[in-house]
Amino acid sequence: MQSPGKPAARDRNRSRGGRQTCCTPGGQAHFSAAASPDAAPSSRRKMSQTPGGERLPSDLTAPRPGDPGAARSGFTLVELLVVVVIIVILAALLVPVVFIALARARDARIAVEASNLAQAVERYKIEYGDYPPDLFSGPLAAINAHLTRVFRYRNVATDVPTGVANLDPSEALVFWLRGFSDDPTLPLTGSGARNATFDFDQSRLTDRDGDGHQEYIPRDGQNAPYVYFRTPYAGKTWTHASVSGTAKPYPADTPVGSYAQPNSFQIISAGQDGHFGSGGSFPSGTGYATQDRDNITNFSEGTLESAMP
Repeated sequence: MQSPGKPAARDRNRSRGGRQTCCTPGGQAHFSAAASPDAAPSSRRKMSQTPGGERLPSDLTAPRPGDPGAARSGFTLVELLVVVVIIVILAALLVPVVFIALARARDARIAVEASNLAQAVERYKIEYGDYPPDLFSGPLAAINAHLTRVFRYRNVATDVPTGVANLDPSEALVFWLRGFSDDPTLPLTGSGARNATFDFDQSRLTDRDGDGHQEYIPRDGQNAPYVYFRTPYAGKTWTHASVSGTAKPYPADTPVGSYAQPNSFQIISAGQDGHFGSGGSFPSGTGYATQDRDNITNFSEGTLESAMP
């Protein structure tokens, strides 16, 4: 029986400030931590209080899908329709801009190539002392006269050009710029590689009249070839059944009766529409047909329309 003056053993083991006390065999006090309100959160369930004051675990009071207060995820149909409308409006604004940019890029490609062809013709003049004939009329006589002047040792009797009766200004560039044989007596018919003045893209060479002589088609030119005219220009034209419009040298605004590039040559492309139009004065555009405006030449630095004041 315990003495009334001594506390019971279990009373000595009760919590003192959140600790339990016990005695070791040696009589020393030993304290152990007891669960307290300050215990780590991971060991306790979070509690939340209901409107009635009752405390419940938070996972029982959290909003569930379908509850009026639950957070929404994803888009509503109205929101999706708004996004679609915005995309359509942006596309409607951007597509024309893209098409215009692509058209300008195609014009630029033709303009660069026309300029490169013109530079090749200038190199030809430096090399041989004269611009090549445009073969507008009497191509055989024009070829012989030019070659005899350029190649002093040419054998006219054996170096005979063939199939040239129908050569015209659309075939002149390829005929002359493809180069000549290294044999000075047979520049046209001699064997061996030719010394080309211009590197033609073989995939764009065509012989539409089947005479064995080729035309050169711009990359974006709708099957209408480059046409070459050399001064004097008066009365010269070029047409073909498979190509729309009439290619002709462009007169200059001033002086009256003169032409653009009065002392050299004109290279004309029908542009992206493949239609040469009907001519007019450069650069004002007086007399231009609609189809002339996108024509590109070696003197307009772009389309004729872009060169108009």
